[in-house]
Amino acid sequence: MAAFSPDPQQTYLYIGSSTSYRKIYIFRRSDLTLLGSFDTVAGHHEMAVDSKGNIYTTDGRSRKPMRYLFKEMRSAGPVARRKGQHGHTSPEHKRDSWCRARLPGRAGCARPDRMPPIPKDKMTAEQQKVVAERGNLVGPWVPLSRSPEVLGLMMDMRRHVANRSLLSPALTEIPILISAREWTQHFEWNAHEAIATKAGLKAEIINAIKEGRRPRQMTSRRKASTTCAWSFSVRRA
Repeated sequence: MAAFSPDPQQTYLYIGSSTSYRKIYIFRRSDLTLLGSFDTVAGHHEMAVDSKGNIYTTDGRSRKPMRYLFKEMRSAGPVARRKGQHGHTSPEHKRDSWCRARLPGRAGCARPDRMPPIPKDKMTAEQQKVVAERGNLVGPWVPLSRSPEVLGLMMDMRRHVANRSLLSPALTEIPILISAREWTQHFEWNAHEAIATKAGLKAEIINAIKEGRRPRQMTSRRKASTTCAWSFSVRRA
């Protein structure tokens, strides 16, 4: 994959690595000097640059659109170790909020809800009973309301895992947040960010996960929970 910067001279060349699947390299086009690089969150397919210098790719697994915002031009030391090479200027990009931007109006991005909430007057007696017992259904519970028996079993299992885990609430929330971040699951993230905060996770840890970074300065148990979740969710180990 390759793309050029939007200036008339097309000063910079962006190359998606074929060996390091997550990395995009920035070259000066005139002499192909490597100026820098940055990591994508979950790999990338295709690449385009808009008139403002923002880079667009598609997620390597889910094929969701991803956007990396052009932040500023910065001075930095040379990346390639070449004799006589001095400092240079290169574009700096930052990950957009959630990294994979939802693009209103783009075909295929906004899709109709295939299983919307069932109006109360159209519910069966069993569906009305489970709603009365379980309360207002949101998120993933809405599609499951089509099968009240399965919904009840799934909610019981969820309650068992949440309330009878051998892990502390903080250790439980770390892999949940990592999975939500990896799959850009907004509902899950919004539901558990506050829970994680209440469980004692610092804002620095939560923000690092949100930005696709490995959190630092954690206890040994939290590091182990993070490593395990990262291996399964990000690297599919």
